Amino acid sequence: MRSDRTIIRKYAPLAVLAALALIYISPVLADIRNIGVADWDSQLFYHAAPLKTMLEYGQFPLWNPYFCGGAPMLASPELSFLSPAYVFVLLFGEVVGVKLVIVLFTVLGMWGMYMLSRTLGLGRLSALFPPVAYIMSSWYALRITEGHSGFLPFALLPYVVAFYVKSVENRSIKSFILSGLFWAWMILAGGVYPTTVTAIFLFFFSILHAVSKRSISPLLNLFIIAVITFSFSAVKSLPQYEFISSFPRKTSAVQYNSGALLKDSLFKRDQRVTAQAAEFYKGAGEDEKEYLRAFWRGERPWGWQEYGAFVGIAAFALYCAGFAFIRRIWVWLSLSVISLLLSMGDFAPVNIWAYLRKLPVFGSLHGPSRIMPIFIFSLSVVGGYALSRLEGKADKWRLARPAVVAIIVLVFIEMITVSRPVLKDAFTEPPFNLTPNAEFTQIVVADPTKTNYPNFLKNIGVANCYESMHPPTAVSPYGDEAGRLNPYYTGEAYLASRGGAVVIRKFSPNEVIVEAESLSDDILVLNQNFFKGWKAEGAAREAESHNGLVSARVPAGKNVVRFYYSPTSFKIGLAVSAISLLAALAILLRRRRA
Repeated sequence: MRSDRTIIRKYAPLAVLAALALIYISPVLADIRNIGVADWDSQLFYHAAPLKTMLEYGQFPLWNPYFCGGAPMLASPELSFLSPAYVFVLLFGEVVGVKLVIVLFTVLGMWGMYMLSRTLGLGRLSALFPPVAYIMSSWYALRITEGHSGFLPFALLPYVVAFYVKSVENRSIKSFILSGLFWAWMILAGGVYPTTVTAIFLFFFSILHAVSKRSISPLLNLFIIAVITFSFSAVKSLPQYEFISSFPRKTSAVQYNSGALLKDSLFKRDQRVTAQAAEFYKGAGEDEKEYLRAFWRGERPWGWQEYGAFVGIAAFALYCAGFAFIRRIWVWLSLSVISLLLSMGDFAPVNIWAYLRKLPVFGSLHGPSRIMPIFIFSLSVVGGYALSRLEGKADKWRLARPAVVAIIVLVFIEMITVSRPVLKDAFTEPPFNLTPNAEFTQIVVADPTKTNYPNFLKNIGVANCYESMHPPTAVSPYGDEAGRLNPYYTGEAYLASRGGAVVIRKFSPNEVIVEAESLSDDILVLNQNFFKGWKAEGAAREAESHNGLVSARVPAGKNVVRFYYSPTSFKIGLAVSAISLLAALAILLRRRRA
């Protein structure tokens, strides 16, 4: 009987949180085959391209021929096919699968915040507050609606932090491994911002923790966890580093912010993108150049999805109440203030953002408002602690626990009535019914932010893509989306001399086999951007760049050349990840037996 009660006591909160998560996220599943608006065009494409590579061609997704004239697929920071959650895409396709991925991360985020709360010593009931305040805040719903699926791995932040805290408290190797494992999952899930923002959070957390404990062990633990994270994710991290270092993204953009905008982001009840003031978007009659000039100089706000992070009066009141216990939770209060200042960027009274952007990697961050999730994260923990103090008075005040439950229900109602309408705007477009072309071609389009996915479904690559990091686009497009043909197009493979005959015998993302017949020594050109990792065999000795395109020198006569993409960074990274994961598994199994 006691064991049954123990099981119920242990798992009942998780069941309650899962139920709340499903109620919250259910609008995403309402029209299961509908596709998303805004950036969902790119994100569905990012999910579909590796799926096709694996299922149709039987290849590991290394190269993406459909994007920007050809670009690395594995090394692309935003692609998530190595995430364990991608199994839903493999099973159900990109449209349904990505929605199940959203559900999974939502439930995991709720469970993770509960685990972190209990790790920090919050009461059993009070620990239900941080999951609701963090995951159900409108920042999460807005990112889903806008198609920013790379923000979903923020749901893993509680696990990274919880196991980091445990590593400091008990120095268990298991805690080091699990913290690194969840942080690596962020990388594998294409979580560019969750990964870097987690690094920012843990950097400040470890310093404050070191001061609190008067020990350098929190800093050493963070270093060890970072090494473990890199080791686990090396299969993606190494190719990704090679790619990013070749085409670094530096942005000097200044993101507008203000106290009034912060107030609206935290307390405005209508958080839908479609309901915001015209100042957040370009007007119909507004000059494009003038709008962009003001946008990038920080003279007008970016899109509302970059700011909205509703917490409501009740949750914020709990956060303010936490300041009454500043001596006990000064670390978390400090983290909340630091993260809030960071999220306001150049408009903060203390501009920490300017110093952060001088560091390697962090200079490529697009907007400081994307740090807002860790403010909501810290606020949730502080508010949970204040609520836990009330729960702790249950022995003296019999209404303490009912009061805690009532407050959590109130916060849940506040959050769900604000965020669910936002989620209803996410997947409103009917699915495409397109037939793929027999031959792969590449075109230029008028708006590359909206046509990657439908063109991909038609077996067409978009040469003028909407992405800042990719090899210089050197390909010759077949034509444009209006049907106009390019008079200089010579095919997806051709001889540099423009003589002879060329036939593509096999086309696939990682491998292209070409048969060419030339009258003299020539250069066989593949209409794909060149990047290190391309190789050639058969009649050619090696692949090289010809005006930015993949090519190989061939002798006169009839020749067959096999071009294939196989970067060394992937092989090294795969070996490092495999060895690291096997070593971690062996350590955990050995300790369990002991």
